[in-house]
Amino acid sequence: MQHLEKFDILTNAQHGFRKKRSCETQLIKTVHDLASSLNSSEQVDSIILDFSKAFDIVCNRKLLIKIDHYGIRGSTFKWIENFFFNAL
Repeated sequence: MQHLEKFDILTNAQHGFRKKRSCETQLIKTVHDLASSLNSSEQVDSIILDFSKAFDIVCNRKLLIKIDHYGIRGSTFKWIENFFFNAL
């Protein structure tokens, strides 16, 4: 996380695993944005995606290349690599 924050890799909209942010804060922001748009009579378009199985179809080798590109290396990289290929 220090590396991702230091190099400003994550967008401000990323919640999930960040300090003072969670899936709940993302949901609250989404509901707030929807309510604000509806109160202003603005059009609301929505696309719902389910990523629950995303890592079952993502090419783990390509993901590791991207992780390396962002500078995540050493023991953290090895941990992720082991998770992908040895946890199955």
